[in-house]
Amino acid sequence: MGGRTSSTVALTCRLMAQSGYPWRLDLAARYEVGPEGLVVTQSAVNQSSTAAPYAQGAHPYLTLGVPVDELELTLPAASRLLTDERLLPVGREQVAGTAYDFARPRLVGDTVFDDALTDLTYEDGRVRVLLRDPARDLGVELWADDRCRWLQVFSGEHTPRVRQALAVEPMTAPPDAFRSGTDLVVLEPGARFAAQWGIRAR
Repeated sequence: MGGRTSSTVALTCRLMAQSGYPWRLDLAARYEVGPEGLVVTQSAVNQSSTAAPYAQGAHPYLTLGVPVDELELTLPAASRLLTDERLLPVGREQVAGTAYDFARPRLVGDTVFDDALTDLTYEDGRVRVLLRDPARDLGVELWADDRCRWLQVFSGEHTPRVRQALAVEPMTAPPDAFRSGTDLVVLEPGARFAAQWGIRAR
């Protein structure tokens, strides 16, 4: 279900109650290309008779056609999630002064990312992450609204194109949120939740 126009695509899905998640949700994603670049709206409506725990995320990759090592990154996040060998959260650390401190633009270099970052800085209700090629003065920006409290950043070490793109994934909650409850949304019956993010050239 859904629809499309010359500049939009809308997708819908009814998630049926199942073992491990006994709630029924109507999910939707709308993709629009316009003056701001790509704008994505993801939403959920609880069609169950009881409150449903909920979180959402997306998995865009940013690239400028060269290895990420050569690119400059601006990432306004103050802390990151610490994980164990199974990538389960075990705590947080402040990133100021560490290899993960990109509050001011600097080269990615050999920094390896597979991290959820939070304590984001928002301007006009949006967090903005900029990946820029200083050699060509080209850039690409990912933004997310303030319902996205986390960004999962991944430099692609375990993909076929190692370090050729940087995943910057807007999320409303961190990994393992259904267990920890951190930033988990509670959708009352009939309630709707929506968050937006987008990508544009800079």
